[in-house]
Amino acid sequence: MPSTSLPRKGFAAACVALGLAACGQGDEQQSSPRNYLSIDPCALLTADEVAPYLVESDRLAEPQARREDFSAQPRCVWRRPDRAFFVELSLRPPAADSERVESRKLAVGGNPAYLSPDGRHTCRLEVDTGGVSVLMDVAPGSRSAVDDDGDVCAEVTTSVTTVLGRLRW
Repeated sequence: MPSTSLPRKGFAAACVALGLAACGQGDEQQSSPRNYLSIDPCALLTADEVAPYLVESDRLAEPQARREDFSAQPRCVWRRPDRAFFVELSLRPPAADSERVESRKLAVGGNPAYLSPDGRHTCRLEVDTGGVSVLMDVAPGSRSAVDDDGDVCAEVTTSVTTVLGRLRW
Protein backbone atom coordinates (compact mmCIF):
# COMPACT_ATOMS: atom_id res chain seq x y z
CA MET A 1 0.00 0.00 0.00
CA PRO A 2 2.61 2.63 0.88
CA SER A 3 4.21 2.26 -2.55
CA THR A 4 0.94 3.02 -4.35
CA SER A 5 0.04 6.09 -2.27
CA LEU A 6 3.15 8.01 -3.41
CA PRO A 7 2.25 7.80 -7.11
CA ARG A 8 -1.32 8.84 -6.29
CA LYS A 9 -0.02 11.87 -4.39
CA GLY A 10 2.27 12.68 -7.32
CA PHE A 11 -0.62 12.31 -9.74
CA ALA A 12 -2.83 14.52 -7.58
CA ALA A 13 -0.09 17.15 -7.33
CA ALA A 14 0.35 17.09 -11.10
CA CYS A 15 -3.41 17.58 -11.61
CA VAL A 16 -3.42 20.53 -9.21
CA ALA A 17 -0.41 22.06 -10.98
CA LEU A 18 -2.07 21.64 -14.39
CA GLY A 19 -5.28 23.11 -13.04
CA LEU A 20 -3.46 26.15 -11.67
CA ALA A 21 -1.59 26.60 -14.93
CA ALA A 22 -4.86 26.48 -16.84
CA CYS A 23 -6.38 29.05 -14.50
CA GLY A 24 -3.43 31.35 -15.02
CA GLN A 25 -3.83 31.14 -18.78
CA GLY A 26 -7.52 31.94 -18.51
CA ASP A 27 -6.75 35.10 -16.55
CA GLU A 28 -4.30 36.23 -19.22
CA GLN A 29 -6.92 35.77 -21.91
CA GLN A 30 -9.54 37.73 -19.97
CA SER A 31 -7.26 40.74 -19.61
CA SER A 32 -6.03 40.51 -23.20
CA PRO A 33 -7.16 43.16 -25.70
CA ARG A 34 -7.80 40.54 -28.39
CA ASN A 35 -11.59 40.82 -28.31
CA TYR A 36 -11.59 44.50 -29.17
CA LEU A 37 -14.22 44.27 -31.93
CA SER A 38 -16.98 43.90 -29.34
CA ILE A 39 -15.96 47.04 -27.42
CA ASP A 40 -17.91 50.26 -27.91
CA PRO A 41 -15.32 53.07 -27.95
CA CYS A 42 -18.09 55.61 -27.28
CA ALA A 43 -18.37 54.14 -23.78
CA LEU A 44 -14.68 54.67 -23.00
CA LEU A 45 -14.82 58.45 -22.51
CA THR A 46 -17.62 60.47 -20.97
CA ALA A 47 -19.13 63.60 -22.47
CA ASP A 48 -17.50 65.57 -19.65
CA GLU A 49 -14.08 64.16 -20.61
CA VAL A 50 -14.53 64.99 -24.29
CA ALA A 51 -16.15 68.41 -23.82
CA PRO A 52 -12.91 70.35 -23.08
CA TYR A 53 -11.64 69.47 -26.57
CA LEU A 54 -14.74 70.76 -28.31
CA VAL A 55 -16.48 73.31 -26.11
CA GLU A 56 -15.29 76.80 -26.85
CA SER A 57 -15.18 79.28 -24.03
CA ASP A 58 -18.09 81.35 -25.38
CA ARG A 59 -20.36 78.44 -26.42
CA LEU A 60 -21.33 75.50 -24.27
CA ALA A 61 -22.78 73.05 -26.80
CA GLU A 62 -22.41 69.43 -25.65
CA PRO A 63 -20.50 67.24 -28.09
CA GLN A 64 -22.44 64.42 -29.72
CA ALA A 65 -20.95 60.90 -29.77
CA ARG A 66 -21.61 58.63 -32.72
CA ARG A 67 -20.19 55.18 -33.32
CA GLU A 68 -18.84 55.09 -36.87
CA ASP A 69 -17.04 51.81 -37.38
CA PHE A 70 -14.45 52.10 -40.13
CA SER A 71 -13.31 49.01 -42.07
CA ALA A 72 -14.98 46.86 -39.39
CA GLN A 73 -12.84 48.52 -36.67
CA PRO A 74 -14.65 50.07 -33.67
CA ARG A 75 -14.53 53.86 -33.82
CA CYS A 76 -16.36 56.65 -32.06
CA VAL A 77 -16.43 60.25 -33.21
CA TRP A 78 -17.52 63.17 -31.06
CA ARG A 79 -18.39 66.36 -32.91
CA ARG A 80 -19.90 69.64 -32.01
CA PRO A 81 -23.22 70.07 -33.76
CA ASP A 82 -22.21 73.46 -35.15
CA ARG A 83 -18.51 72.93 -36.01
CA ALA A 84 -16.10 70.54 -37.68
CA PHE A 85 -13.98 70.09 -34.54
CA PHE A 86 -13.79 66.44 -33.53
CA VAL A 87 -12.42 63.79 -31.21
CA GLU A 88 -12.01 60.30 -32.64
CA LEU A 89 -11.26 57.18 -30.61
CA SER A 90 -10.73 53.86 -32.34
CA LEU A 91 -9.49 50.36 -31.67
CA ARG A 92 -7.62 48.68 -34.51
CA PRO A 93 -4.64 46.57 -35.47
CA PRO A 94 -1.37 48.49 -35.01
CA ALA A 95 -0.27 50.71 -37.87
CA ALA A 96 2.63 49.70 -40.06
CA ASP A 97 5.99 51.26 -39.26
CA SER A 98 5.82 53.17 -42.55
CA GLU A 99 2.74 55.01 -41.21
CA ARG A 100 4.69 56.14 -38.15
CA VAL A 101 7.63 57.82 -39.90
CA GLU A 102 6.72 61.31 -38.68
CA SER A 103 5.71 60.16 -35.20
CA ARG A 104 7.58 60.67 -31.97
CA LYS A 105 7.94 57.46 -29.96
CA LEU A 106 7.10 57.43 -26.24
CA ALA A 107 5.47 55.14 -23.67
CA VAL A 108 1.90 55.46 -22.42
CA GLY A 109 0.72 53.11 -19.69
CA GLY A 110 3.86 51.03 -20.19
CA ASN A 111 3.01 50.47 -23.87
CA PRO A 112 4.83 51.80 -26.95
CA ALA A 113 3.07 54.86 -28.28
CA TYR A 114 3.43 57.09 -31.32
CA LEU A 115 2.57 60.77 -31.13
CA SER A 116 1.90 62.89 -34.20
CA PRO A 117 1.23 66.52 -33.40
CA ASP A 118 -0.01 68.28 -36.50
CA GLY A 119 0.32 71.96 -36.00
CA ARG A 120 -0.71 73.72 -32.82
CA HIS A 121 -4.33 72.60 -32.66
CA THR A 122 -4.39 68.89 -33.52
CA CYS A 123 -2.89 65.69 -32.18
CA ARG A 124 -2.91 61.98 -33.00
CA LEU A 125 -1.75 59.36 -30.49
CA GLU A 126 -1.57 55.62 -31.14
CA VAL A 127 -0.79 53.21 -28.29
CA ASP A 128 0.14 49.65 -29.25
CA THR A 129 -1.12 47.30 -26.53
CA GLY A 130 0.35 44.19 -28.11
CA GLY A 131 -1.73 43.41 -31.16
CA VAL A 132 -4.41 46.09 -30.78
CA SER A 133 -3.91 49.84 -30.94
CA VAL A 134 -5.89 52.52 -29.17
CA LEU A 135 -5.90 55.54 -31.47
CA MET A 136 -7.08 58.99 -30.47
CA ASP A 137 -7.15 61.75 -33.07
CA VAL A 138 -8.19 65.23 -31.95
CA ALA A 139 -8.88 68.50 -33.74
CA PRO A 140 -10.20 70.79 -31.00
CA GLY A 141 -11.53 74.26 -31.52
CA SER A 142 -8.97 77.05 -31.49
CA ARG A 143 -10.53 78.49 -28.34
CA SER A 144 -11.35 75.19 -26.62
CA ALA A 145 -10.46 74.68 -22.97
CA VAL A 146 -7.73 72.23 -24.00
CA ASP A 147 -6.14 74.60 -26.49
CA ASP A 148 -5.86 77.38 -23.91
CA ASP A 149 -2.93 75.51 -22.34
CA GLY A 150 -1.22 75.19 -25.72
CA ASP A 151 -0.43 71.48 -25.35
CA VAL A 152 -3.23 69.48 -26.92
CA CYS A 153 -1.06 66.33 -27.08
CA ALA A 154 -0.51 66.32 -23.31
CA GLU A 155 -4.28 66.30 -22.83
CA VAL A 156 -4.69 63.53 -25.44
CA THR A 157 -2.06 61.44 -23.61
CA THR A 158 -4.03 61.87 -20.37
CA SER A 159 -7.27 60.84 -22.10
CA VAL A 160 -5.72 57.74 -23.67
CA THR A 161 -4.24 56.76 -20.30
CA THR A 162 -7.80 56.95 -18.89
CA VAL A 163 -9.08 54.74 -21.74
CA LEU A 164 -6.34 52.14 -21.15
CA GLY A 165 -7.27 52.05 -17.46
CA ARG A 166 -10.93 51.47 -18.27
CA LEU A 167 -10.01 48.71 -20.69
CA ARG A 168 -7.62 47.26 -18.08
CA TRP A 169 -4.98 46.91 -20.79
